[in-house]
Amino acid sequence: MARKLDPSRMADGAVSERLELEMQRVLENVADPNTPWKKKRKIQLTITIDPNEKRELAAVTIDAKTTLAPANAIPATIMIGTDGAGKVVGKELLSGEPGQTYMDNDGRHRSDVGEEIQPEAGEAEKKGNVVKFS
Repeated sequence: MARKLDPSRMADGAVSERLELEMQRVLENVADPNTPWKKKRKIQLTITIDPNEKRELAAVTIDAKTTLAPANAIPATIMIGTDGAGKVVGKELLSGEPGQTYMDNDGRHRSDVGEEIQPEAGEAEKKGNVVKFS
């Protein structure tokens, strides 16, 4: 009796190795917090059998196609305006609201697009003084 064809043993186990490799890629994609958790992933193995005219031999190719979840989109907001010469320019809005200033993680005062704002003359001298409110 002829031995059954075992796809997992074909090409010295290369089919199983390819499936394991693609499964690992899927698992890494699922574990990546930069991808949507709910998106389904897919591994598709295509086995193509091309017999010869006498039907006694066949060339077999196994192809693996994996569909992963894409990385999450990265949101940003830009402000669009013109420079002094009338050229259209864009800058990323970092403060959340045009014209609104903010303090960065190092305590520096910044404009809405992240440019450092220097204290006005005389203001630096007051730094560190406690003001009593009544």
